[in-house]
Amino acid sequence: MAKKITKKTAAEVPSWYQECLNNIAKIPGGTLCSEQHCADARQQNKMICTCQPPYMNGCTGPSPKPGCCSYSASSPVYVWLPGGGCYCCCGGAMAAMEVAVSKNSSIAADQLKKGDTVYAPKDTSLREWVSVPLQFASFNTATEDNPQVNIQLSGGKGKTQTIVAGAKQLMMLPDKKFKEARKLAPGIDQLVNNEGKAADIIAVNTGAYTAFTAYLSTTAAPAANPAGHLLSLNGFITGDYALSLGIAAEHLAEGHEQLPVAGTTAYKERYPHLG
Repeated sequence: MAKKITKKTAAEVPSWYQECLNNIAKIPGGTLCSEQHCADARQQNKMICTCQPPYMNGCTGPSPKPGCCSYSASSPVYVWLPGGGCYCCCGGAMAAMEVAVSKNSSIAADQLKKGDTVYAPKDTSLREWVSVPLQFASFNTATEDNPQVNIQLSGGKGKTQTIVAGAKQLMMLPDKKFKEARKLAPGIDQLVNNEGKAADIIAVNTGAYTAFTAYLSTTAAPAANPAGHLLSLNGFITGDYALSLGIAAEHLAEGHEQLPVAGTTAYKERYPHLG
């Protein structure tokens, strides 16, 4: 979903989003759509932005070449409306999650590559943050068979926040332990934001919500300890991919291995309050 930049300073606007705004400004009469319009058009925009049929955009033929898609996160897509239209940004249409790259700025995860610098806490105390280069960056297409987890959190004053993560993405809890995204439970679990404050989880759903699932890591080898292996995803503390591959059991929530996965019968039976 496209984000309202009116609530952000220039330094906090993701680079792809500012580039998209600049591109829209070059179009005679170009205006940015509302969040709701972009949300309503997200599925079609996602197909356009990722060059899926029937919107091949340069990727036609039986053997399309790598990089054939002419779109990027900063590309604007026209949305038809009664009496006119407006533009949504590809990065917003794909609901790309943002990773902190400095104290006051972030970038869409799918724009990062190996060697790029991210801004992350040194350990679970969150007292010291450092800039570290990514040693691994990979992206897998999200499908119903390769699901993501859509986590809705309370933002206070009736507002909500969203994280879309890979099913096995490790999320830090207030007690400094971790749970995989697919094992989080509304009404029971909370996540921790960059300031160390807890936010209630109000919904957890599985499916394909963005074009890609990002796997980012500060080392190329699996890691057992969270120290040096944390990231800020949409303003919340998560483990990196290396940690998800090697985390020691002592850093996981109690009984983590036996916890059911969202969307399964076992999950519904364990958490009957979810209806």
